[in-house]
Amino acid sequence: MQDWAPPGVEVLPHHDKKVAAADDKRHHKLLKEWSRLPENAYCADCNAKNMPGTGWCSVNLGIFICYTCAGQHRGLGVHISQVRSCNMDSFFKDQMEVMRQVGNARARAIWEANVPPSFEVPDSKSNPAKIADWIKDKYQHKRYFKEADDPTQVTPVAKPLQNMNRDEREDFYNGKPVGGGGGGGGGGGGGGRGDR
Repeated sequence: MQDWAPPGVEVLPHHDKKVAAADDKRHHKLLKEWSRLPENAYCADCNAKNMPGTGWCSVNLGIFICYTCAGQHRGLGVHISQVRSCNMDSFFKDQMEVMRQVGNARARAIWEANVPPSFEVPDSKSNPAKIADWIKDKYQHKRYFKEADDPTQVTPVAKPLQNMNRDEREDFYNGKPVGGGGGGGGGGGGGGRGDR
């Protein structure tokens, strides 16, 4: 699977960890800021509350996830999801740019676009095996995936499927706007919020 980088983001070779480590303090501060945005404050997969600055993310998918789901993502392999700790790991500039431009709301519009309204979306209280299947179906099998040439051009869906009522789920499935505001990317969507 090719890294899901927005247009204009050059995916760099990641062989020199010293390059990434040089910006650790600034990157960790930005990730903490971005994880506090309403659309990123909850896990992209199970909707568990993320603790700002202590959470996890998938740098190639551009999503913020909880500790439990991070373990499931690691099991998918780095060719599908590249998991990092938001406050312990080093990040390359292109990875930070993907996190800034995508975020949970935009990722939801891509990876969950074709979830049937009747499907019971697992949440943080669900059986771990059900959450694992949900994550595999989303990212490995691309069961609910909607193709997007440029993830920054999709309409963000700020409200998690777990929090939508039946009518909102129906609207989302049919490509209509869903209440809860648009949100942006991980760090404000391409606009002026956050440093690159």
